[in-house]
Amino acid sequence: MTLNQIQYFIEVANCQSFSIAAQNLYISQPNLSKYIANLEKELHLKLFKRSTHHVRLTAEGEALLRKTEMLYFRLARAIEEVQIESHNQFQQVSIGISRDEMLPQKLMDLLYEKNTNGSLIRYNLMEDTYLNLIAKLSKQQYDMAVTTDRNMRKTNGINFIKLSPFSLVLAVNKRHPKAGLPHLKPTDFLDEPVFLALPDGKDFPHEVIQSVFQNAGGVLNLRLMDSPRDLMLNVQAGAGVALVSSLISRSNYPDVCFCSYDERPDAMQCIAWRSDETNSAVLDMVQSIKNIW
Repeated sequence: MTLNQIQYFIEVANCQSFSIAAQNLYISQPNLSKYIANLEKELHLKLFKRSTHHVRLTAEGEALLRKTEMLYFRLARAIEEVQIESHNQFQQVSIGISRDEMLPQKLMDLLYEKNTNGSLIRYNLMEDTYLNLIAKLSKQQYDMAVTTDRNMRKTNGINFIKLSPFSLVLAVNKRHPKAGLPHLKPTDFLDEPVFLALPDGKDFPHEVIQSVFQNAGGVLNLRLMDSPRDLMLNVQAGAGVALVSSLISRSNYPDVCFCSYDERPDAMQCIAWRSDETNSAVLDMVQSIKNIW
């Protein structure tokens, strides 16, 4: 097993998609599929369950991910630090972001300024799921993270700055017979799945269910998922409707219409970093954000 194979396995596992993982890795999807197949053959394990729309880890794949992910990122960072010290290469600051959620223009402008000012620091954006953002930030696999997940603000040892307010919008495939109606709400879809891009097993989904659906007047078929992209692919395929933040990258889904649904005064996109952070590049970014927000 090589470092590249571990990297490819982790990327597919986190993206739950060979095509998206291939884009992130800058390799072709057929080559990525071949590398994963070779890894499975080498280990004599089936790591993924493959279907038309989804890729999921097997029990063996989940075990391998748990045992290798942290070790891989620690080793990759150690190699990067040695390269920086030996060859005066760029220092990389990784910023995890929620898949398919737009960042504030002020933050994008700041990142561009930081990356083009002639310094040896590069701030890299890395798309991930809600759960992975919190876990990887806590494990020092990300230096910072931007997300709409309120669990980030409840996590011990994490500092944050509020960036942008957002509301909930209802995403419906344009071919859905109800898509043309002037007003839509989740209870208009009691007979089909309603997807939520929220981290399963946390407090936040239960708060949302109570506050948003307490007057539903019927039993909703709720499906919790941990990535906006995952549920939007279901909407795109006509497999149900979804509640997502208004920060969703709508241009990625031309076959979906979005209807305003719920304004929540405390709903904020935040950027977070570890309370014990000592990296001067991260602390400099924090101060720069405070200066413009």
